Amino acid sequence: MNDWSICKASMSNLRQLYAKMAPCLTYKALHPSNLERHNVKLVLKIFDEKTIIALDTFGNNTNTDMSGTTKFMKIILRLWKILNVKSTGKGHRKHDTDMDPIRNADDSNVLFLREVYSWLVQWEALQ
Repeated sequence: MNDWSICKASMSNLRQLYAKMAPCLTYKALHPSNLERHNVKLVLKIFDEKTIIALDTFGNNTNTDMSGTTKFMKIILRLWKILNVKSTGKGHRKHDTDMDPIRNADDSNVLFLREVYSWLVQWEALQ
């Protein structure tokens, strides 16, 4: 199982990135109103591969530890890709196995979903 227990994410990391270098991020995505928090397009501006790479690069360039935020964002992005499959050929078209449909119980995406479940159970126990 992945070591996600030390995964501490921070919106302030994203706000720092937005001020410096983040082509996909918008002010609205980082400061949504209560209604806009339900807007999937705004959420996907945050959980975007380009944003994750930019955050990692920015953290390395400024000697700032943003690893918890990038780790959390990678988990959520992969989870979104696995759960948002609407056609059997999506993974092939996008060249992304996370977007392939689940075909059996031993699929790597099923194993990832089990890890996410265990992570959430541990997280809930901390509450």
